[in-house]
Amino acid sequence: MQRSIIEKRIKRVGQSAVNQDSLAERILSRDSEHLCRALYRRTGIVMKRAYDVFLEDVAGKRYIDFTAGGVTSVGYLHPKVVQAVVEQAKTGLDYPDLSVGVYDLRNELAEEIKSWVPSKLAGGKIAFGHSGSDIIERAIRIARFATNRPVIISCYEAHHGASPGALSASPTLREMGSNTIARFFQLPGFLYMPFPDSYRPWFGEGSDAGAASLAYLERLLSSVISPDLVAGILIEPILSYGGNVVPPEGYFQGLAKTSREHGIPLISDEVLTGIGKTGRMFALEHWDVWPSVLCLGKAVSGSIPLSVFMAEDDLAQRWKAEDHVGMSKDAHLLGCAMALAILRVVREEKLVQNAEKMGRYLMKQLRDLKEDLDLLGQIRGLGLMIGFDLVEDERTKKPASVLAGKAVELARKNGLVIGSVGAQHNVLRFMPSLTVNEQHVDDSMEILEGVFRELREQGLVKAARAQ
Repeated sequence: MQRSIIEKRIKRVGQSAVNQDSLAERILSRDSEHLCRALYRRTGIVMKRAYDVFLEDVAGKRYIDFTAGGVTSVGYLHPKVVQAVVEQAKTGLDYPDLSVGVYDLRNELAEEIKSWVPSKLAGGKIAFGHSGSDIIERAIRIARFATNRPVIISCYEAHHGASPGALSASPTLREMGSNTIARFFQLPGFLYMPFPDSYRPWFGEGSDAGAASLAYLERLLSSVISPDLVAGILIEPILSYGGNVVPPEGYFQGLAKTSREHGIPLISDEVLTGIGKTGRMFALEHWDVWPSVLCLGKAVSGSIPLSVFMAEDDLAQRWKAEDHVGMSKDAHLLGCAMALAILRVVREEKLVQNAEKMGRYLMKQLRDLKEDLDLLGQIRGLGLMIGFDLVEDERTKKPASVLAGKAVELARKNGLVIGSVGAQHNVLRFMPSLTVNEQHVDDSMEILEGVFRELREQGLVKAARAQ
């Protein structure tokens, strides 16, 4: 792709208004003056508005957002969702302490969520929180209270949240960094096992990653900790921030079997994978496995904080009223209204099916791009949750972190927002909203092709055929 084509593409995706840079600079200056540096931001885009799969900055430049699916299943500014939130706000019921009374909207939302799951979970109970981290904390708590056991087993390189319990279940350099003090946030009562990664197997090349990970867990339960002390196994169906790693076929069936045999509740963290992203409403459906506790967040309610967990009735009934955990704004009614509208739109517009279809299309486009440009690494994912693991060498699989960082930055400058995940931030992640269509994908791939061609000119892209 020649420079002139890239420039034409930029014009079509979005033009910056004249003399607007000073406005962005003023806002960034105020941001730097008033807000803590630790406040998480993936980009430095100064936002003005968002709609469908697009972001627009204060200069009028438009970006295709291929990170939106993390929190926005139905795209930005869906009219049915906006209307639901506005109508709920008019009731005035969002201002008092929400623990004061009973609100039927919560029951409506619970019924809608239950309609998506099999009877095993639909016969159970639902509780609400206000964030992914928060709902993981509650899942850990219900597991411990219900079983009267102390230990939670989770995976190395997992991401379950930023609060103390969720962070303690997330043993990874990405979460803890090199800050020694951060290590002291890890609470007692957590043990870890490897997530099965067939591309970078924990137990050496040629090993069966799934079988080896299951064997590790069995060894853990026979030699390190008695199953009678384990309250739950907490796991992501896809290792999200750990590199968008998809487990091998048969792993989750084996994990569910181990869980049943030892009487240990399986807790599925679908905060990121849930609500249709993977081409199934919940990612564990790919393997026909259902957990004892299902955790949801992010895309369940879009931009208004809300999270959900659903527990089997046997577990839920053991969680007594005196064990109450909650906050005054749990299941905030604006969040409930937004979540109910989102779930209904997902069903009415068949967006889970669209995610499966467009995921196949996006995967093919990325693989064609990898082959055409002779790029190194692996493309993996399910539905619209896809990662491109960039490496410097196919044999050693050394992460190409610098290349990934430059690709993310240059793509953004050219009108495409993507993210990077993995311990070394070398996995490009593509996760658009479920409303994405072929034109959006084609436009994005055209930008990405130009990005890699420019990076090759800069000497940052190594060719597979040269190795």
